[in-house]
Amino acid sequence: MTNPDLLVSLGRLERFKDNLAPVAVSGSYSDLTDKPNIPTVPTIVSAFTNDAGYITEVEAAEAAKLKKEIVDELPDPSEADDNTIYLILADDGGDDDIYDEYLLINGALERIGSTRINLAGYLTEDDLASDADIDALFAPPAPDPAP
Repeated sequence: MTNPDLLVSLGRLERFKDNLAPVAVSGSYSDLTDKPNIPTVPTIVSAFTNDAGYITEVEAAEAAKLKKEIVDELPDPSEADDNTIYLILADDGGDDDIYDEYLLINGALERIGSTRINLAGYLTEDDLASDADIDALFAPPAPDPAP
């Protein structure tokens, strides 16, 4: 391209530039017309509306927490706490670490379970293989006797 051609091209570009929107020349968002409405997006959780009803940290701290208490005898239901599991030694002549569990339900103390654990059917130490048994499983086979 020669110098005269270049000048003609620049002249055309200059006229074309005059027809461009200001943002096309400046690249500035502030020069844009008909700007979209971009909402402000919260950047912290507390700025959101809890419309789903999720429990908050304060509500969790204030929520009733279930506790347990070992007692010699059950309290009168009128004095029992709704959020306490009362443990009373089981009266079956067995171990002294087995307790029946009671909870206040509809104004009455109801037995809801026991701390007894039934381990029948679980492996015991007698069921485990010995070291010698394990060694025998992984030992190389004996060579065939020579004819």
